[in-house]
Amino acid sequence: TADEAIRRSVGINAGHDLDLHNLQLFRTLRGLQEVSIGHAFIVDSIELGLETCMEYYLAALQPQS
Repeated sequence: TADEAIRRSVGINAGHDLDLHNLQLFRTLRGLQEVSIGHAFIVDSIELGLETCMEYYLAALQPQS
């Protein structure tokens, strides 16, 4: 589906129920332009602190080497 969206110049966004556990599944999706995290991010930032939470979420989206 992602390949077809790219072929048709349609942007790919992911959202709803994303968290630190399942967000990593999306980091290899070709053409992914945006993720909408929302609720899980807010809950995690309360528990972990905003700066730490941001670091964890950004790391979860980095391609594995």
